[in-house]
Amino acid sequence: MAEIPLPGNATRPPDRERPLGVTILALLQFLQALTVLGVGVLILIGGSIILPILGTIAGGVVILIGLFSFYIGLGLWNLQSWAWTWAMIVNILGLIIGIFNFDVWSILISIIVVIYLNEPNTKSVFR
Repeated sequence: MAEIPLPGNATRPPDRERPLGVTILALLQFLQALTVLGVGVLILIGGSIILPILGTIAGGVVILIGLFSFYIGLGLWNLQSWAWTWAMIVNILGLIIGIFNFDVWSILISIIVVIYLNEPNTKSVFR
């Protein structure tokens, strides 16, 4: 039997199933966001004691980065196309920072995320 489209459903994209790998990436993004927020709060508290103006500015910037990272995680969770782009940008920057800091774990995680995001099946989910 043919289904009659309702006005509210006409513009809504079809529901897509989120692959397990994308769910894991979104959860990793949320975990990263919580870590960055925690570091931002520590910088804000500790920095404001040692160097009040610089600590407040640095802590505020790190907290904003953490909030943006959380927003990217929400976008990945909801399969938003812009989240794929921003996750790529953030992880490429994380890879570069990890190389300069000699942080092997950050390098490996960033490489894995970039490779997984560029898999054809993963890319197609975000279109």
